[in-house]
Amino acid sequence: MKIFIGKNTKQTQSYDSLNILFLLLQQQHLDFLLKQAAVRSLSCEEETSKEGGALYFGDNERGHVISHTFTLRDSLARGFYRKYSLIMLMKDKIHLLNSWPILVKNMKELVNELQVQADAINGEEQAQRPQRAVRQAQGSPRNTARSLSQLTGQPAVFGHIHLWFTWMLSCETVVEKPSL
Repeated sequence: MKIFIGKNTKQTQSYDSLNILFLLLQQQHLDFLLKQAAVRSLSCEEETSKEGGALYFGDNERGHVISHTFTLRDSLARGFYRKYSLIMLMKDKIHLLNSWPILVKNMKELVNELQVQADAINGEEQAQRPQRAVRQAQGSPRNTARSLSQLTGQPAVFGHIHLWFTWMLSCETVVEKPSL
């Protein structure tokens, strides 16, 4: 049986057919590491191509991270794009880097799916009311904050992302550490 640890003890899931238990625990230290990885991923540790992409950063104290930074079209955002990042944080560098191919491949698929959904919503919004013309006439809108659910048109987008990561973790390969 594999056990995966997350954030909140009230949310425990068991997948008997897969023989996997996803146990979510409250860990302040993990919260801090995730916030730190998110800030680094969206600010200084960034893949520089226009399409975004995956990269590795980390150390033994703050954990090891694979981050896939990307943008989604948003007609209300400054520059008409919002920046996001998918993050996989692990304490085990060897295991994370050995899982790189499957993690990055699936992160790219998830990102492409989100971008297609956001492009469709953005296209509908632009057809109804083109924002470039509105902004030139009136200036920037006051309230531009929108959720990922609104950008993709999928109310359960976070559940979908959770299931995608759950599947990725259940498919991970067993990696042996070299003996010291």
